[in-house]
Amino acid sequence: MPVAPAVAMPKLPRSVRRAVLLLGAGGLIAVAFAALHGHWDALCQACARIGPYGLLPALGLTLLNLQLRFARWQLYLRAQGHALPRLLHQLMFVAGFAFALTPAGAGDASRALLLRRRGVRYAHSAAALLSERVSDLLVLLLLAALLHGWLLAAALGTAALALSATPLARWRGWPRSVRRLLRQTRRCLAPRLLLRASVLGIAAWGAEALAFHAIGLRLGLTLPLSLAAGVYALSLLAGALSIAPGGVGGVELAMVALLMGCGASLPDALAVTLLTRVATLWFTVALGGAALASLRLAHSGLDAAVARA
Repeated sequence: MPVAPAVAMPKLPRSVRRAVLLLGAGGLIAVAFAALHGHWDALCQACARIGPYGLLPALGLTLLNLQLRFARWQLYLRAQGHALPRLLHQLMFVAGFAFALTPAGAGDASRALLLRRRGVRYAHSAAALLSERVSDLLVLLLLAALLHGWLLAAALGTAALALSATPLARWRGWPRSVRRLLRQTRRCLAPRLLLRASVLGIAAWGAEALAFHAIGLRLGLTLPLSLAAGVYALSLLAGALSIAPGGVGGVELAMVALLMGCGASLPDALAVTLLTRVATLWFTVALGGAALASLRLAHSGLDAAVARA
C-alpha cells in the first residue's frame, strides 16, 4: 500500500528569518511612540482594564473567522473536483498561517505544497488562492464602505473584474499555464459561487470586526458596530498595501490613526489596536504553528509504523 511521503516544509534562510523579526518589530513602533511621549502608564492601565479573560470572546470570534474561511476554501476546491478528509484538510488550511509573517507568500506556497501531496495540482490550489484573495478584497472593501461610502464603487469594480474571469479565460492569446490557471479560476469565480463565497467572507471578516468592537467596548470606546467594522476593514486594506508580511506595522498605524480620528485617546487607541492584533493575527499564527506540528507528528507516526511493518 503506497504511503504519502512526509511533508517537507520550506526552510527559510537565516537572513530571511532575521528580516521577518525586524519587520515584526514594526508592530511595536506605536508603543515606542507612546512611551516617548509620556503615555506608557496610561497605555498599561488601558491594557489592564480588559482583565485576564477579556480577550476570550475575541479569540472565539477569531476561531469562527477561521472556520468560515475554511468553509469558503472548501467551496473553491470542491468546484475543481477535490474532496479531502475534513480534519486533515482543515489542518492543512490552518497550517498555512504559521508562515503568515514570512515574506514572498511562503504561507500560500506551503499550503499548495501540502495539498499537492494529496493530489491537488498547483494550478488548482493557485486558482483557489487567487479566488480567496479576490473574495477578501471584495469583502473588506464592502465593510470599509461603512466608513467611507465611496469605497462601495471600488467593491463593485472588484466584483465586475472577478466576473470577467470567464471571458478572459477564453482568450487563446494567453500562455498555456496562464490559460490553465484562468480556466480553474473561472470555476471558482462563477456568479453563484462568488455570491456564496462573499457571504461566507462577510461573515468571517465581520466576526473579526466584532472582536475588534468587543475589545473596544471593554476599554470604554463606544464606537457603533458599523463604524468599528469600517475602521477594522480599512486598517487591513492599508496593511495589505504595505510590503510587510501580515501587514505588520501598516495595520497598526492605520488602526491607531483611524481610532484617534473617531475620538479615542492615544493610549486607548494603542491598547485596542495591540490587543486586537494579539487576538487575531498572532493567535492565528500560533494556531498555524500548532496545526503544522500536528501534521508533522502525524507523518512521523505514519513513517514509524511503516518502518516497523
